[in-house]
Amino acid sequence: MLRRWKVKSSSVRKQQKSIHDVLPVELIARILLFATRPESHYLDVLCLSLVDSRMREIVKLTPQLWKTITITSQKQIEFGRLCLERSKDCGVDCSVIMTSREVESMMEIRSFIRQCQSKMKSFELIAADIHDPSLASAIAELDFPSLQEFSYEVGSTSHLTTAFQIPRMPQLRSISITGRIVPMIPSETDSAEDTPFQFNHLSQLILRSCTLHELHFQQLLDFMSHAPSLEHISFIVVGVDGHAQEINLSDEQAESRSKFTNIRHLTFRQASVRHLDRIFKIIDHFQLETIELGDLDEPVYAWLQNAKMVFPSVRRFIISPEKENTAHTLGVHDLALVLMEIFPHLSEVEVPYWRAKLLTDWTEF
Repeated sequence: MLRRWKVKSSSVRKQQKSIHDVLPVELIARILLFATRPESHYLDVLCLSLVDSRMREIVKLTPQLWKTITITSQKQIEFGRLCLERSKDCGVDCSVIMTSREVESMMEIRSFIRQCQSKMKSFELIAADIHDPSLASAIAELDFPSLQEFSYEVGSTSHLTTAFQIPRMPQLRSISITGRIVPMIPSETDSAEDTPFQFNHLSQLILRSCTLHELHFQQLLDFMSHAPSLEHISFIVVGVDGHAQEINLSDEQAESRSKFTNIRHLTFRQASVRHLDRIFKIIDHFQLETIELGDLDEPVYAWLQNAKMVFPSVRRFIISPEKENTAHTLGVHDLALVLMEIFPHLSEVEVPYWRAKLLTDWTEF
């Protein structure tokens, strides 16, 4: 009896088929793409490789599984090179997080960035607790022909705002700068036409945790003028230098607003209304579709009433929670009248305290 059971169980095992026998390799590879997470990509790929020898081979031969590269220490550089090799023709999403503990390996990290610059689709460079001007200079000398998203964060150890020359990134769509730096256009000109480099595809600019004085603001405007497709600009935690002069744009500078007629979305949070006033002097506010304001250095409602501007194209208006919570001091009727006067074609409102009430009673006004 026992012998019969052994024979039967053995035949059942032979009849069982693995996933490799049931599904084609291409489909298995697509399924594996959903089994990895950006925050633990390295461990997920390792776990998949340990299932069995056949699965390890599929993982190895699936380039999309190797296109996410995260470098947080010198030990991970070798794995980054392996990802670079196995990703083949796929563009890579690279994140490099440098800390003061890794300063000694900075040269090797720079070498790795140079090695994969031509394949990058997105590049996040974080140097939050170090401030090394040579790092910015080294990055500025590189060329990223396929890069579409660039995020750069520097340390706050320095109290001086410096200019950062953006590398040549002809396909750049979005740029996010965090820290006391201001973006500048590449110093090299376009060899074909001997004209300054243009970021023709750049549509989003995000500036965080920065203090701007007059010179830096003009440098920022110069950078924006070389991004003809710019649609969305965000100032988040952007202050004014204590010694900054009042805004006095010349007639020539005022006419430069024609360069910024494509801007549709504007975000100002924890920023200065002086910079907000500057922006409205050089953009066509009649074309704006979305405005998000919050935690300015004066109440948003006061600024809206004092600005004496009408935004006929704005459909969506957002006020982030304010420090002074001035929203609750206005009655819903008064608030609705203010908003309707400034935004005559408003269709979506997000305002603290009154959001639900506005959505309910908006048709009454």
